[in-house]
Amino acid sequence: MKVLGIDPGPRPGLGVLQIAASTIVGVEVLDDPSPARLPLASVHLISMERFIVGHGTARKTRAGAAETLAYIAEVSSRSQAIGTRLVSFPAGTVKPWATDTRLREYGAWVPGDHHRDAARHALFAAVRLQLLPRRPPKRGA
Repeated sequence: MKVLGIDPGPRPGLGVLQIAASTIVGVEVLDDPSPARLPLASVHLISMERFIVGHGTARKTRAGAAETLAYIAEVSSRSQAIGTRLVSFPAGTVKPWATDTRLREYGAWVPGDHHRDAARHALFAAVRLQLLPRRPPKRGA
């Protein structure tokens, strides 16, 4: 089973966790963020950051809010059209839980800030939806 994590900011980050027997057995970073090229049909679940538009949105996203919203809309539309489940959680919920330490403990750490944030969303959703255990596997197990 595969879980695609998406950090939809102006420069999207994409990470795929491959899960078998309640364990992460593979992690992949996707370099082409084009919604038309995302492997939406080959994943079990998509977890995309819930983009919240507020007073500081334009400043924080360097005026990329419109592009980010368009990206989210296209990914959402495409996933709905093919029937792939999409969930979203706010960054403020995901990032405090899916720390770099926790990513490493689960075997989901990837290089690159945006891709790592995408992996955070994939991991958070996988644990929240009970595709992975609430506690990471013990080292060496």
